[in-house]
Amino acid sequence: SFAWIFFRSESLGSALRYVQNMIMHWGTMEQIRAERISIGVTAYEAVIFVVALLLIFLLEIRANADGRTVPDMLLTKSAAARMCVYYCFIVAMAVFGIYGSGLSESAFLYMQY
Repeated sequence: SFAWIFFRSESLGSALRYVQNMIMHWGTMEQIRAERISIGVTAYEAVIFVVALLLIFLLEIRANADGRTVPDMLLTKSAAARMCVYYCFIVAMAVFGIYGSGLSESAFLYMQY
């Protein structure tokens, strides 16, 4: 979470500089592409990520316009509509999830702390 930036920084100034660099210094498209490739994200996965973020952002805007949260907004929909949303989440986890025999729980990031 965002709070980890401040928790793990040496000082408040260091954390604030880090946040400023996150917002202000995106780099060139070539640098962004090189970074994406270095962490093993394909162009297809990056597009899916951006589209998913846009959908979540639009859903949040719609809910806030009505003065509700997204879960509250979903609760006002029919059971069939809610099941469609839940099904989409399950399919997305199955398709885009990372799992299998080659992965272990000890490889999880927080297991190192």
